[in-house]
Amino acid sequence: MSNQIRIGWASTSITPDRPVFIAGQMYPRISSYVHDPITATALAIENGKDQMTMVSLDMVNVPRTVCDKFRSKLNDIPDLDVSKVSFNGTHTHNSLRGIEDPYRNNFEHYLGLEKITCFDMPDDILYGEDESDFLANRVHQIIKDAWASRKEGSIAFAHDYAAVAFNRRPVFKNPDGTEQSVMYGCCSKENFVRMEGPSDHSVEMLFTFDDKRNLTGAAINIPCPSQVHELHRYISADYWTEVRGQVRKKLGNINILPLCGAAGDQNPLDLIEISKTNEKELELWNAQAGEVFRNFDMGEICHGIGERVSDCVARGFRKAVNAIESYPVLNHRIIRLSMPIRKVTADDYKQALEAIDKARSSFSADHKMTSEDMVKVFEPIGIARRWELQNTKPMFDFSCHVIRLGTASIATNPFELFTEYGLRMKARCHASQLFIVQLCDDAGVYLPTQTAINGGSYSSKPASTIVGPKQGDELVEAILEAEKENWI
Repeated sequence: MSNQIRIGWASTSITPDRPVFIAGQMYPRISSYVHDPITATALAIENGKDQMTMVSLDMVNVPRTVCDKFRSKLNDIPDLDVSKVSFNGTHTHNSLRGIEDPYRNNFEHYLGLEKITCFDMPDDILYGEDESDFLANRVHQIIKDAWASRKEGSIAFAHDYAAVAFNRRPVFKNPDGTEQSVMYGCCSKENFVRMEGPSDHSVEMLFTFDDKRNLTGAAINIPCPSQVHELHRYISADYWTEVRGQVRKKLGNINILPLCGAAGDQNPLDLIEISKTNEKELELWNAQAGEVFRNFDMGEICHGIGERVSDCVARGFRKAVNAIESYPVLNHRIIRLSMPIRKVTADDYKQALEAIDKARSSFSADHKMTSEDMVKVFEPIGIARRWELQNTKPMFDFSCHVIRLGTASIATNPFELFTEYGLRMKARCHASQLFIVQLCDDAGVYLPTQTAINGGSYSSKPASTIVGPKQGDELVEAILEAEKENWI
C-alpha cells in the first residue's frame, strides 16, 4: 500500500434552532438569537500505516461524556481507529454545552432549585439528551464524510505571527507591599504593576492539498480563546467567524480547522488598551454576575483579528507552497495519564459549608437568589465539590494525542493550559514546530502556574482548577517524552 497520505475534510453547522443554555460564564444564560453560526469541522489524514482525525467544534469545551457519546457512534465507519479521533473546542463563550447545565445541578444540590429564579427554562429549550444527540448526530456525519472523502494529497506547514492573545491577569500592589493578580483587573489603576504572565503571538499552520496541489484546507493554531463576545446571550463563533471569512477571501473557499493553543491565562482583548474607558465595566466583568455592555465595538475587534490572522495565513501559505510533502511521516501516540487532583483541606471544606449554609438560610421560594448572590457561593460550592471528589475519586485520568506529521508535531491536552507551559513545550520539542491543542477530549478546566496560584483570583483557585502546577510540569515532560519517541 502506498505511503502517500490521504486527506479528507467535512464540516457542518451545529447552530441550534432552539434556545440553549450558553456555556462559558458562572451565571446562567439562555440564548435569545443567533449572532453568527457555529460550526464543527473534521480533518482526516492517513497513510495506510497510521491515521489521525481531528474534530474542532465552536464550543467552550467538549466534556468527556460528550466525547464518549461521539465515539460510541463511530463503529460503523470502516477502518477508522476510533481511539485516534480527537475533539477540541475553540472556547467560544457563546455556544451550547452538550450536557446538562452544571451550575443548575450544583445549585439545586446544595441550595435547592426553588430558591433560584434565573434557571427558568423555556418549554422549547434544547437540553439534556436532546442536545447531546443533536451534536452527536452532526459530528458522526462529518467524521463519516471526512473519512469517506479521503484522497491522495499532500501537506505543508508554516509558522508566523499575529497579535491575538493578551494576558488577562494583571498584577496589583497592595498597601502592605504584597502583590495580587486579578483576572480582568483594571490596568489604569495606580497600583497596577504588570501582567502576570507571557502571551504567545505565534500562529502554527497546516495546509492540505489535493493530488494536483490545489489548496483544500488549513488547520490554524492560535493560542487564544475566542471570547470577544462573552457575557452576552446569543450564539456566536466569536472571532473565528471573521477569521474563516477573511482567510477564504484571500485563499479561496477552503476548509478551516480552528485549534486553540495553550491559552488558559489569555483573552483576545488588550486590557491595557481598554481599561481607561471600562473601569466600571471591568469590575462587573470580573464579578461574573451578569451581562455586561462594555465600551468597545466587539464586531470591529473581531474584524481586526480576522485581518491580522488572514494576513498571517496568507504569508504562511506563500512560504508553505515551497515545502509541500506527499509522503510525510505519520506517527500517532496516545498517552494516558493519571494525576492527583488538587486538594482542599478539612478547614477549607468546613468554611465552604458554613458559607453554603448561610446562603441557604438567607433565601427562600419567596426571596430568591439573584445571579450576583449565586456567584458569591460559586467558590464555596466548588470547594465542597472538591472535598467530596478527593474522597471518592482522587485521581484525574485523561489522554493526550501526540502526533508526528512530517516535520511538525501535534500535542493535545484537556486543560485551559496556561501559556507558560505551551512555550516550554514549543521551545524543547524535537519538531520544527509544535501545534498545541487545548480543551481536547474533555473539559479539564484551568491548569495554572505556581505564579498564578500565588497571585490568586479566578482561574487559579481550587474551584476553577482540577490539578495544580506540579501536574502541569509533569504534563509538559510526558508530552515531550512522547513527542521525542515519535522521532526515534
